[in-house]
Amino acid sequence: MANTEKLLREAEALRRSGDMTRAERIYRKILRKHPANCSALEGMGAILLVQKKLEKAITTFQKLLRYDPSNVAVNCNLGIALSLQGKWEEALATFEDVECRSPKFTEIHNYIGTALAALGRIDEAIVRYRLCISLDPSSADSHKYLAHLLRGQGRVKEAITEYRLGLRIRPGDAQMHSSLLLCLNCVEGMDAKEIFAEHKLWGTRQSQTVSALRDGHHNAPDPNRRLRIGYVSADFRLHPVAYFVHDLFGETNTSEFETYG
Repeated sequence: MANTEKLLREAEALRRSGDMTRAERIYRKILRKHPANCSALEGMGAILLVQKKLEKAITTFQKLLRYDPSNVAVNCNLGIALSLQGKWEEALATFEDVECRSPKFTEIHNYIGTALAALGRIDEAIVRYRLCISLDPSSADSHKYLAHLLRGQGRVKEAITEYRLGLRIRPGDAQMHSSLLLCLNCVEGMDAKEIFAEHKLWGTRQSQTVSALRDGHHNAPDPNRRLRIGYVSADFRLHPVAYFVHDLFGETNTSEFETYG
């Protein structure tokens, strides 16, 4: 038993560090000897979920829940796996079961809200996100998810308020900040200087994140060579951005610049 506990601690440390291969190897070793070990089953299921091996993850979670039906984390992971399969009704039922078992677990309202939204029950989802915010005002995700739904309903000013509240809590959330920028461009009479300042703020915040990942430039520092420019976007097909940049590509001086897209 002492050796099993040692192996579990080692596997958990590896899993949290991102070394899924070695962690999985240890969990499987434990489960060969102790197939009902709940900690090993939970860790194995979490790895399978990360690997998007959803059927195996679901089977593992369901097996574990036969031994430990009240395990909140495992029930939530089961619901997430079902969600990723598009089985939103089953996911919703799973999340609602968690709510019944653990009514003080405030994050469950975000899970339920997401499932309701996927099922088209938008007003109910909004109620859930607002409930989560009332119980936990520090939930940046609740503000973000609520803002997404408000934006989809055309309630752009309300969405902007929620995005700003979420960004106060998690200012480095690039996706939430991008959504705010989109909304600012949809409000009639919005000051152009304010919109520009917000875009600059986005750039400042994200450059700080990206700079930590930079590995320097390994190209030849020849000032007379053609400068290579790469354009990367998911919006270069049927999207307004594609039309905005069309002239940019056409007017590029190809004798001085080498472009890639």
